[in-house]
Amino acid sequence: MNASLNWASIQGLVLILFGIPAYLISLVHLDWLTRRNIKQRKTAFEWVLFVVTFCGRALCLPFVAGVLFFQGWRLDPILQFGVFLLGAGVIAEASASTLKYFEQNRHFESELRLGADDSQKSAMALRVQDHVWLWAILHASLPLVSFYYALTRRTITPFLWDVLVRFVVVLLSNLVVYVLGLMFGWWRPDSSLVGVSPGLILVFISILLGLNWCAAVFAARYGMIQAKKYARLHLGIQS
Repeated sequence: MNASLNWASIQGLVLILFGIPAYLISLVHLDWLTRRNIKQRKTAFEWVLFVVTFCGRALCLPFVAGVLFFQGWRLDPILQFGVFLLGAGVIAEASASTLKYFEQNRHFESELRLGADDSQKSAMALRVQDHVWLWAILHASLPLVSFYYALTRRTITPFLWDVLVRFVVVLLSNLVVYVLGLMFGWWRPDSSLVGVSPGLILVFISILLGLNWCAAVFAARYGMIQAKKYARLHLGIQS
């Protein structure tokens, strides 16, 4: 791994500096669109386009920025400059939708203020409106969603359950790997694990990661349900 100041590494820094606020604005926009009292609705094509853009800003943009920053020095100067121009074009194209989402967020906020005089009560009202499965999947899959949910809903219950369950799953996974290693005698030169194909190891790791993700989704969902029950009780809403 190496990093040096060149056109590609500069573009990587610019992409990450642009991507973080763009992603957060898209996350806030998604939050507004999924609230039950929002009348504005998107068409199926607009939803597909928004989801692709949202996931790209959450996952692809940081990955590309990291590759350019740490590995961009491998490109020759002409290619570096070409990548720089390409990234600048991506930022210019994405800025229009980012500004559009930002303006719509401000419009929603000005029209639908939920108890601006009592932020705690407003946060609890948001918990009651939330689509639990959607937020649980986002909570377990995308960066910064857990912190955003904790700040806007004034609860760390989903975050704590997520961390606790992930920790337990990681411990159990390590225990399983250790036990399997003991069973097959991984320390011996003639161990049967020596001839295991990399593909089988990759499948095993994928299964463990999939179990970790599923456990995180259900843990976050359970925490959100508990937070929603407390909000209903506090607001005097009958289930």
